[in-house]
Amino acid sequence: MVVLMQRVLAACVVLGMTAPAWAEDIALVIGNRDYRDLSPVVGAHRVVGAAAALRDENVALIVGQDSELSELRSLLSQFEQMAAQSDGLLVVLAGRFVQGGNETFFLPVDTELPGLTALPGQALPLSLVMQLLATAPGKGFLVLAEDGRVGTQGPFVREGIGDLAIPQGVTVVRGMPGTVADALRTTLARRGAPVEQAEGLEASGFLPDGHAFLGNEGGNSAALITALREVETLRAQLAR
Repeated sequence: MVVLMQRVLAACVVLGMTAPAWAEDIALVIGNRDYRDLSPVVGAHRVVGAAAALRDENVALIVGQDSELSELRSLLSQFEQMAAQSDGLLVVLAGRFVQGGNETFFLPVDTELPGLTALPGQALPLSLVMQLLATAPGKGFLVLAEDGRVGTQGPFVREGIGDLAIPQGVTVVRGMPGTVADALRTTLARRGAPVEQAEGLEASGFLPDGHAFLGNEGGNSAALITALREVETLRAQLAR
């Protein structure tokens, strides 16, 4: 037991030495394919699967699949709490969107498509997501995947993504779900890969030359990763 405690303390010392110089990148990825009362969004689950490439680059992942409204709120709340201690911020939303009242909303799978006045309480406003991303100017990315479906859902609500008021320092990328899934693996999860070079995607907002979500400097240090794993292993041993 004494030896185990000494090893825990040693690992914690490494954490203390490494953490001040390190801030993690965080990604929230949600893929909604199977809607209760709407047609499925083909490829939305592929986006969730592709998020594993971000984890391989030591990006902290928050993932949701076929999320109802309560889960959407919970996931976004978790992202908000972690964002204050982050470096880069990425939100990827694949599914159905509607627009109305100069706002675009991401729909949960249990949506009943309410009228315009009820939408803010029944869906996720993209303006809210972009406000969170704006807390990391120059390092906030919003990726939107939809299947191009258009139509009206009442006198004041239309399907699809409308014009976005993108805050300063936020990059927005749009495309079909399959294309976004490919870009997650080949561009967004690739260090130094400029988003404007991703095929089949439309990028807007903050777009300096060579703008990439992950920089070339590398992710979490090897010492930090080793120490984190050591602490988790030792905690499990102490709990036995």
